[in-house]
Amino acid sequence: MEHALGVSGVFFRARDPKALLAWHRGQLGIEPDGDLRVRDLDAMLARLRTAGAPVDDSIHENECGRFGWATDPEGHRFELWQPPSS
Repeated sequence: MEHALGVSGVFFRARDPKALLAWHRGQLGIEPDGDLRVRDLDAMLARLRTAGAPVDDSIHENECGRFGWATDPEGHRFELWQPPSS
């Protein structure tokens, strides 16, 4: 099952921080520290869609890798990054 390898640059307030942290652990499979990196962006976005998370349809690709976006249960938009395969 795809999971994020880390989270970076997360600065937001939460109504229920413990519940939101549990969601990030359960849905992204990570503790919120480090880089928000995934091995397979498509698989990660599919997992989030299956869990009912709003996921942007657009994916941005450039020499730095692939980027996708989703929203957590409290309405915070976050970015997922798949580094280039080299």
